[in-house]
Amino acid sequence: MDDDSGIDENTVSYMDTIVIDYSMLTSNNPTQEEQNELHKFKSALSSWACFQLINHGIPTSFLAELRQASRQFFTLPIEEKKKYTMPEGGDNGYDGKDVTDTDNQEILDWNEGLNLTVFPTDRLKLEFWPQQPSIFKTLMQEYAEKLGPIFEALLKKVLQVLKVDEEKFKKQYGKNKEMNVRLNYYPISSSKRRGLGSHADFSAMTLLLQDEEGLQVLKDGQWFTVPVISDALFLNLGDPLEIMSNGVLKSAVHRVITSSRKSRLSVATFWDTDRNCDIRPLDDLITFSSPQRYETVSLQHYRTQFFKNYQSEQRLIDTVTIHY
Repeated sequence: MDDDSGIDENTVSYMDTIVIDYSMLTSNNPTQEEQNELHKFKSALSSWACFQLINHGIPTSFLAELRQASRQFFTLPIEEKKKYTMPEGGDNGYDGKDVTDTDNQEILDWNEGLNLTVFPTDRLKLEFWPQQPSIFKTLMQEYAEKLGPIFEALLKKVLQVLKVDEEKFKKQYGKNKEMNVRLNYYPISSSKRRGLGSHADFSAMTLLLQDEEGLQVLKDGQWFTVPVISDALFLNLGDPLEIMSNGVLKSAVHRVITSSRKSRLSVATFWDTDRNCDIRPLDDLITFSSPQRYETVSLQHYRTQFFKNYQSEQRLIDTVTIHY
């Protein structure tokens, strides 16, 4: 994986602007426009593994309020934020670092974070949900309710372009899906540096709300900056869908670079596969000309290995790739 040190922002181009119209993609009318959108959808996921999703139905005013409330949490005194500190070995809570000293080079990832499970409701750990600002809990729960149907609809389209039977997919994929949110705050840094190391997600899909540039994706060995499009949600695929599609679809390797001029906030919502499942390439996608590319993977083990090896920036999917 490419080293993030010594970043020269002038060498990083903008990625192609790939915009998918959600309302058109999920239309029940089989028009030529819908077919064109479906073709764009498949092309984006098999090349870049990501795109900008527009016309998703979430009001502009709501997204603005969610961004504001999320930023307000990170402006609280450190003593207040530490009330929600993630316990060792936990997966919910505040993940803070001393990012007040802008010249501190010992901090590898220049960000603060808050991790929350938002679906299903019986897995919520409300003791880690901030009480300030007071509107935060209501906004986050409403956001999860809005995203759930969007994730479900996008998965149906993934199966459609793969030409895979939905029941066969669910039999392997499992029914105990989970949504987790990671709020990331990237304070201003005195020099451009690594805000988040390069990696691919271990969730099936991620929808990202961002307010400033800094996100970059890797394609053909080159980094590209992701533009911020007002009201768009940035979607990227994770390793599970690359594995299950036998490599037809790709997972997006990405990183975040800090700015010396502006802080950055992102709200990443991860749509996770059933962590109790083992996954492998779907039988319908294994053929003589396209043999099985990945081993069977325990998602619990895969997730554990992700966090254990994250700082190495080595692609975890390489460890389960079958070489002929």
